[in-house]
Amino acid sequence: MDRSDFPRVVKLNAARFERAGDLLVKAFHDYPEKVPALFPEGRRRERALSWYVRFALSYCFRYGEVSIAEPPDGVALFLKTGYTFTYPQIIAAGLLLGPLRMGFAAFWRLMKNENYLGWIREHHAEAGSWYVWFVGVDPAVQGRGVGGKLMGSIVEAADVAGASCYCETHLRGVVDYCRSQGFEVVCEGRIPSSGLPFWAMSRRPRKPGIGTPGDTAGKAR
Repeated sequence: MDRSDFPRVVKLNAARFERAGDLLVKAFHDYPEKVPALFPEGRRRERALSWYVRFALSYCFRYGEVSIAEPPDGVALFLKTGYTFTYPQIIAAGLLLGPLRMGFAAFWRLMKNENYLGWIREHHAEAGSWYVWFVGVDPAVQGRGVGGKLMGSIVEAADVAGASCYCETHLRGVVDYCRSQGFEVVCEGRIPSSGLPFWAMSRRPRKPGIGTPGDTAGKAR
């Protein structure tokens, strides 16, 4: 098989929406254990994660972009230049289900976390940046270049558009992955409300054809 043609990255359609949500839950199955300050304990933890990633998927499917690496093995959620998070939009994407799935205390912690990261984004993302929200890969195929293919498709399109890309994470390992894709840390610190570490990263556009380094990890957030 010609590796240059695998996996093929395509835009998500409605018929694959639920499958993409299931894949994101699998890709981030261990995320609550890595950042426990954001998620409730016990049986609610799995429901909270499922709501969180499906909310992001719904938002980007409605107002941004969702790419999948076929068959599908990976999903990328991102927002292009000019995006805004408005209350009508986030409610339409399912925000009001959050307290029911997570519990009010955990939901409030998550919202304070996201609001602080939004403030950091406003001050450190270059004007017109694309926002890379999630890149998730099925654990069964991580390390095979799927994440790099997805991220590469985003940054290559941003290069053509002359736009920077921006993302953030709470996980140190994701920083190394993003650096391998051409990102640089522009701000780091701790969330005041939770003490969680964060890294905000940006990638300036390159001339099309220069490319980016290869994939070194399976997922990013």
